Formats: sequence, structure tokens, C-alpha cells
Amino acid sequence: MNHWNKILDTLLIALTLAGSIIPADMMPLHLIVGDLFLLIVFIHAAAHLKKAALYIAFSITIGLAMEVLGVHTGFPFGRYEYVEGALGYAMIGGVPIAIPLLWSSLAYLAMQVGYAVAGPRLWIPASAATLTLLDVILDPILSGRLWIWLTPGEFYGVPITNFLGWLLVATMIYAAYRAVGGGVKRVSTPAVVAFLILASVRAAEAAASGMWLAALLGYAPIAALSLYGAARYARRAVV
Repeated sequence: MNHWNKILDTLLIALTLAGSIIPADMMPLHLIVGDLFLLIVFIHAAAHLKKAALYIAFSITIGLAMEVLGVHTGFPFGRYEYVEGALGYAMIGGVPIAIPLLWSSLAYLAMQVGYAVAGPRLWIPASAATLTLLDVILDPILSGRLWIWLTPGEFYGVPITNFLGWLLVATMIYAAYRAVGGGVKRVSTPAVVAFLILASVRAAEAAASGMWLAALLGYAPIAALSLYGAARYARRAVV
């Protein structure tokens, strides 16, 4: 089992890095790596979460429901729409099916960071804040490529309500999961590192695009939280 976990951890980090640096226009390689990343994240979650199937079901369902609500009403993120074909042509209610899968996978990695930093009592707010900080980096650089804001906002064209929406949806996912007895049964330092790699690559992209504030506001706290959490559990493993 320990050998299998090492293979799983290695694949998680490798696919996170590959998926982050391979350009979206390099098809079908980008699509294949993205699908493999999702698969490995879900397998990793199954090995490290209590009631992992319920987490995956809740995160996908809540993520999809809130995205459909957002596309059609503007709540809770703001008014936006997805670029047709940018994330594939399979859509539910105007939302590409890749989106709820990304909610689930990214929320899992953020949960590992939150649990590593705050432990079993405060992991929900810590994880929700960590995931929202990632979107502070992601949304400015992906807006216009994957989705379009119909009411452009104050932060590189992104409305502030979007980040409040992310915080709300993340909290809903984690709270629903915790309500059925869910939680992290084993903190994974490689999962924390994978989240940091993802944030690092995207922050570098944001900075290269001139979005220094997005890179700084999102990445600085993510780096601090991830490094603290990884070091904390690395010390425990040694002891």
C-alpha cells in the first residue's frame, strides 16, 4: 500500500505540473493530461478522505448547481457566460461538464491545505479561503478565454462578488461533506505541494501578463499556508 501511495503521489504532482504548463492550444495533449489529472485527483481523494464518494458527489453536484444558477441569474458570482467550445461542447444548463469536475478536484487539494494548516476543527474556513485565493489568481487570467463577464468588475475585469461567490460555494461543499461525517483521514503533503505548484505556475502567468496584484494577493498567502502545512506534517512524519 505504501508503494502504491508513492506512485499515486508522484503521478499527482507530475500531472499537476504538466497540466499547468502545457498550453491549452496543444490539443489533444492538453485535454488528455487534464483528464488524467482529474482521474488521479479522484483516486487520490478516495485514498485520503473519509466517505470519499460522498465528497465527490457533493462537490460535483453543488458546484454544478451553483454554476448553473450563476449563469442564469448572476448569483452568487455575477453575470457571466462560458465561451462555447473552450472547455468542450458538452454542457449542462450552459455550464461545461468540466467545470463541476474542476470544482471537485481543486476543492480537494485546497482541503488538504486547509486540513494541514488548521486541523480538524477549523479546516472548513481555512480550505474555503485557500480555494478562493486560488481564484484570485485564476479568474483574471482565464476570463475572456474560458468565460466572459457580462458585467465587468473592478479587479482586472472580475467583479468582487465572484470571490465572495467562490467563498460561499466552497463553504457549502465542505459543510455538506462534513455534515455526513466526512473529512481528511490522512493529510497528504504531496497534495499540498501539488496545490502550491498549480498556484505557482498560474501566479507566474498572471505576473507575466501584467496582473501583478492578482499574483501577489493570491499567491503570497497560498505559498505561506502551503509551506507551513507541508512542513508541519513533514515534521510529524519524521517524528
